[in-house]
Amino acid sequence: MKKLFTMSLAVTVILFSLNFKLYSQWVQSSSGLFYHQQINSMASNGSTVAAGPRTDGVYISTNNGILWSQISATLPYGETTALAFKGNTLFVGVLVKGIYYTTNNGVNWISSNTGLTNTDISAIFVSGNNIYAGSNSYQGGVFVSTNDGVSWTAINNGLTSPLVNTLGASGGTLFAGTNGGVFLSTNNGANWFISNNGLSNLFVNAYAVNGSIVFAGTNGGVFVSTNGGVNWALASSGLNNNIIQALTVSGGNIYAGTSNGAGGGVYVSSNNGASWSPVSSGLFNEYNYQDVRSFAVSGNNVFAGTNPDGVFHTNNAGAVWIPRNSGMLKNISISSFAVKGNTIYTCLFNDGVFASTDNGATWNSRNSGIAAGGDRSIMSFAINGNNLYAGAFSGLYLSTNDGASWTKQTNSNFQTGYVSSIKFSGGNIYAAVKYTKGIQVSTDNGASWTQINSGLTNLNINALEVIGNNLFASTAGAGVFVSTNSGLNWNPVINGLTNLNVTSLTVLNNNLFAGTQGGGIFLSTNSGSNWVQVNNNITNLNILSLSNNGSSVFAGAQAGDVYTSVNNGQNWTSRREGMSNSNIQNLGVTGNYALAGTQTGIWRRALTELTGIKNVSSSAPDKFELFQNYPNPFNPETQIEFSLPKAGNVLLKIFDIAGKEYSTEINNLYLNAGNYTLSFNGAGLAGGVYFYSLNVNGIKAAVKKMVLIK
Repeated sequence: MKKLFTMSLAVTVILFSLNFKLYSQWVQSSSGLFYHQQINSMASNGSTVAAGPRTDGVYISTNNGILWSQISATLPYGETTALAFKGNTLFVGVLVKGIYYTTNNGVNWISSNTGLTNTDISAIFVSGNNIYAGSNSYQGGVFVSTNDGVSWTAINNGLTSPLVNTLGASGGTLFAGTNGGVFLSTNNGANWFISNNGLSNLFVNAYAVNGSIVFAGTNGGVFVSTNGGVNWALASSGLNNNIIQALTVSGGNIYAGTSNGAGGGVYVSSNNGASWSPVSSGLFNEYNYQDVRSFAVSGNNVFAGTNPDGVFHTNNAGAVWIPRNSGMLKNISISSFAVKGNTIYTCLFNDGVFASTDNGATWNSRNSGIAAGGDRSIMSFAINGNNLYAGAFSGLYLSTNDGASWTKQTNSNFQTGYVSSIKFSGGNIYAAVKYTKGIQVSTDNGASWTQINSGLTNLNINALEVIGNNLFASTAGAGVFVSTNSGLNWNPVINGLTNLNVTSLTVLNNNLFAGTQGGGIFLSTNSGSNWVQVNNNITNLNILSLSNNGSSVFAGAQAGDVYTSVNNGQNWTSRREGMSNSNIQNLGVTGNYALAGTQTGIWRRALTELTGIKNVSSSAPDKFELFQNYPNPFNPETQIEFSLPKAGNVLLKIFDIAGKEYSTEINNLYLNAGNYTLSFNGAGLAGGVYFYSLNVNGIKAAVKKMVLIK
């Protein structure tokens, strides 16, 4: 038996006083993920794009949709139905609530309903100094404001169809699209006359103008007028769906957005409607459709607001569309993270598998072969060699080509349950089927499966973990079970485990951590025989996820709380800076980053911000050594580097010059052999001379001096 090498390594920094931080904050990193948002309306003003989801207020983006910010905290709740910019002022229509505007990006919203006799607003349009509003109601019609929304006046003389869907203008002519066709006004809406000559469908949903040519989108295709709307001609050649809900023009191309029926999506015409071509690559979700409801244009960038998957973006005339919904708060579910080489994989409940090759900055769908519908409700993901496994509803999918395509491992044992966890041990694959079927094992790479539930008193399995020959299963209500014989038999291991709703497991250096709903975190150092509650500094006991990077443990809780322990769970530090108040459903570690899956998408943060320690080399040096910090002198940040020839426990304490201890930043942290740097920020310190020392097994090895200049 090998003799275990144990040491205590202390890096002591001697300071006058301390108030520093080793972290910045979490940032959302969800570009490319589908979000189930119905985007009713969009608008643009230069580089600023606004989007109006059905039930989630108003968002703006200033970076081509890469990140959205909600600006509707003080806006009355309701369905956003219309958006329009007049200069830097943004007007929004809220169903039944009327019109509101903001001049400061949503810090304040001002009611703009004086004179509105109907607040069921369906369209807002700006032409010159006038703002027009359409109401889709029998008591509605068109309203105009000549004083930037301070008051409104009804302008319905001659408007015999008051159900107004859209508004537009060309030259000096104002257009109103209604459920009774096209109405024109040449005097700013004082009088209207019907103009349906050649219009075979009178349900007009959208307008667009390209030079002197006007396009009308109807429930019967696209119609074009070359004489200011006096006459119309059908221009739908190539359209496979004639329910046109949105139109826009960019770079001479006309874009048409259709309903979600057969042939739906986006079409483009480069010849003023003479012919149309479908341009929907990347637009379709798992059900192979998209209901396109609105457009916005910013330079060469075209944005499509859809139902049900939010905003999509193209800058290549629709050749490829990319989901752009990061920052939008609609509820989603991030199920798992896994890493193979330079690729990170994640799973979305309802939307399947996504992959990132840039450390989680952007994501792309990889669902070829995964059946639409319930099978894309992926709850687990695992990698074994070149094989990728995705645990879905009623089955397990296998990819041998990095997710380019998938095949289903068919077996009746997976029916009527979700595959919640996948683990590999001794050549076997273990899959937990949540709710009904317990645990399955395959000894032939997934070709066949056997149910192994002997001894399990609860089949609602949340997680699986492996330590040596021991296989662990956590349950919702019965605690943790262990099998020492490849799953043939299971025994409960709950001594000291006072909360039996175990949501998650992780293993660090043969220590087993269990996250519970309501009881915080428990630790077992003897394969589950005994458990100890380790909640020091944890204020949120509803732990949903656990992960580790080989030296530190990370815990995710409800309402956005994230905790880090660098000393095997003895102490925890809150690291939720910048995180939303969404549940931390899953945590993952890849390279130099930690990833958090929440109801609002994926969030990313540098590991050095969470732990303050970076492993710069895993090669074992010749000796223990403490190096001079660099830069030195410094203001306010510097790096402290030390070398470990063997694995051991690291302790970082902070003292003032009198020896008073201020904090223990790293307490008994187990680190493998290698070279490490510690990021030290002295922003809260007075300028002066400081000292740091290295202790090994209580023996001071070296002392270094550093100078902070302010």
